[in-house]
Amino acid sequence: PAEIDRLTLLGLNRGRNSFPPLTVGHLVSRRPASDSIQCRQPDARERPAINDISNRNVRSKAICRMPNHLVDETSPYLLQHASNPVDWWPWGADALKRARDENKPIFLSIGYSACHWCHVMEHESFENDEIAGTLNEHFVSIKVDREERPDLDQIYMHAVQMITGRGGWPMSVFLTPDLKPFFGGTYWPPRSQMGMPGFDQILASIKRVWDERHDEAMQQAEERLMPCSQCTTTPPPAPRPSSMNAAACSK
Repeated sequence: PAEIDRLTLLGLNRGRNSFPPLTVGHLVSRRPASDSIQCRQPDARERPAINDISNRNVRSKAICRMPNHLVDETSPYLLQHASNPVDWWPWGADALKRARDENKPIFLSIGYSACHWCHVMEHESFENDEIAGTLNEHFVSIKVDREERPDLDQIYMHAVQMITGRGGWPMSVFLTPDLKPFFGGTYWPPRSQMGMPGFDQILASIKRVWDERHDEAMQQAEERLMPCSQCTTTPPPAPRPSSMNAAACSK
């Protein structure tokens, strides 16, 4: 990933070819989520060392959460995230409307079931209550299974490659409410390590840009895009992950 200082908008425009934005026609409807509560026992990742008193994810009893908006999806990958503390939405008109109504940036996360680092980022960040709280308060979070929507994966992978010079999964993209990407990457650890910025830093920087340089963020996103001529309402057939280069799913 780029250095944390490059999260500012000045370093994102490389003058490369633009890529097509999405339109409302890409959106699909979704069913209302269930009100059932899901409970589970805390696993070893949530039992910190004796001296780690700062860990905020400690639970002495079963962890019970209302499922998020993925609970009625059919994708096994999306259902895996239905009990995350992140208030995930599936790709659809409801999520877009919420982003517009609340004027919040969209955090788009795209992955698939066989991706190792997708599961790592889920365990490290999307099951982390502190990071989930930041996402829920300041972003509209959308989770996409690339096997269901390879069209979205292709468009936003091109965006990430333009911004960072490389791509992979999990794909992590920040969009304006009208679906124009202004920053992206792949895997980030929850905290800064080995020269990589932490996902907590990424979120703080994006929030600061959105709050303090909102007009510039919108302008940069607009200047990088061209009208979409290939967007359709029906997803094309999905490629099988097994046919892809295994090295693509990397950090």
